Amino acid sequence: MIRRWTTQNYPPPGQLIDIEGNLLHLHSLGEAKGKPTVILEAGLLSMSAIWAWVQPEIAKLTRVVAYDRPGLGWSEPNKQSLNAQQVAVTLQTALKKVGIEPPYILVGHSMGGQLIRVFTDLYPDEVVGMILIDSSHPDQRMRSPAIAQEMKKLFNQLQFLPILAKLGILRLTGLMQPLVDGLPSQQQAEAIACCSSTQHLKTSRDELLAWDLMTSQVRNTRHLGDLPLTILTADSGSDPVWAGWSELQADLANLSSQNKHRIATGANHLSLLTHKQDAQAAIAAICEMLEAVSMVISPQR
Repeated sequence: MIRRWTTQNYPPPGQLIDIEGNLLHLHSLGEAKGKPTVILEAGLLSMSAIWAWVQPEIAKLTRVVAYDRPGLGWSEPNKQSLNAQQVAVTLQTALKKVGIEPPYILVGHSMGGQLIRVFTDLYPDEVVGMILIDSSHPDQRMRSPAIAQEMKKLFNQLQFLPILAKLGILRLTGLMQPLVDGLPSQQQAEAIACCSSTQHLKTSRDELLAWDLMTSQVRNTRHLGDLPLTILTADSGSDPVWAGWSELQADLANLSSQNKHRIATGANHLSLLTHKQDAQAAIAAICEMLEAVSMVISPQR
């Protein structure tokens, strides 16, 4: 069952789709109008509400979909093995089931950037553009001791957070607040409620436990060829916690021969989505790609 307290107080804004007996939350806004549909993939510990500044703006131009991976947000967990390929298959199944047909522009934040790379590798004919928003890199733990140390800290925290959630301590103390500061009040409340749930935190822990498997799948993906690719990087290079991040971001640009690399000055990893002003960089990147891609694809595709 979906968490009763959360759904009673904060009903899901989108559809709950039955995927092999489990409900998946998919929130679609806008109409395609002959343009590609934009698919939004959130990062680790996150969920669909994180796109609250971005999604309504893109919906003015085309259909845009945010969703919750199984076990996160308003989505129920499933019994499938937790890996990037299964995430892609589940998403593609859900899109087809509700009639949201390609072509797609995929947008991934943080770990979501790795997941959309696997989706593109599995369904290359369905994807016409990719945007990586401060995306994680499959080799970041090996290439940056500072980032490896931060990931270790996060893993240690995730061992205990589900227990604190079960006891109600997270909701009472507001420990998840920093993850959503800056979002509109409604989506901020929704995100805190969902992200403070035991199931959401267990799934986030399991996603981090599956890091090695997921990144091995990402490394096995093919070069993107000339697929339009935008890398949007937060201006975090001077922070010692993010030592090596700039180089990893530059490396991601090599995934496609048709790439653009933008730096969001003054933004950090979270504020690129959670703060209205910083989110303008993400909105602009999506709008730019949407315009460029729409000019070259056939409306009948």
